[in-house]
Amino acid sequence: MNNLKFEENLSPYGLMELLKSTQVLLRQEEF
Repeated sequence: MNNLKFEENLSPYGLMELLKSTQVLLRQEEF
């Protein structure tokens, strides 16, 4: 999505967003 801002978002908020996105991908693979 915001791959250009990935390096800029290495902060608590950015890490939380990254964790949410990875969890969504894992859920999609499970179902």
